[in-house]
Amino acid sequence: MTAQLILLGGPAGSGKTTTADAWATAQAVPTAHLNLDSVRGRFRSHLRQPHIAGWTPEVDWQYNLARRVVVAAVREYIDSGVTCIVDDGLLPTHPAISYERWSEQLQGLPHRVVILLPTVEICLARNAQRPAGKRLADGLVRRFHGMSSKWIAADVPVIDNSDLTVSDTVIAITDALSYGRGG
Repeated sequence: MTAQLILLGGPAGSGKTTTADAWATAQAVPTAHLNLDSVRGRFRSHLRQPHIAGWTPEVDWQYNLARRVVVAAVREYIDSGVTCIVDDGLLPTHPAISYERWSEQLQGLPHRVVILLPTVEICLARNAQRPAGKRLADGLVRRFHGMSSKWIAADVPVIDNSDLTVSDTVIAITDALSYGRGG
């Protein structure tokens, strides 16, 4: 089987990181999980959080740099036969956390997109359980959920994982990918 790239998107609190990690672990082939926020979090000084600092040129630069680092790693993994799953917001219409920004960086690298979209109430509840520095304001979670809802009209799998366990969500992603939709 040829190594593949999966972009897993959804609003804050949708379970992207937990699910991507579980999906990567469940694969029968070598698979890596990369998380844009984790790469951004490697900054040990001057990390700017947009939900705290606002969307500044420095925040935008940090996101773009992290995305370039992730794409470079993905290319190396794919060239070495390792499947990758990358999780990020992929928020339609967002100026920086959008699929379009990923598409620009991927420069034609084949990939599939899957979106997790539980109810806004589930996203809010999960967000409330995050540590204070990573917790978003409820209004921002609602806004990102609204942006993510635009994926429903696209030709990509959108999974409502509101009532699914992580294991069931992994199965739903695998099933969605086997049907050939996305990206």
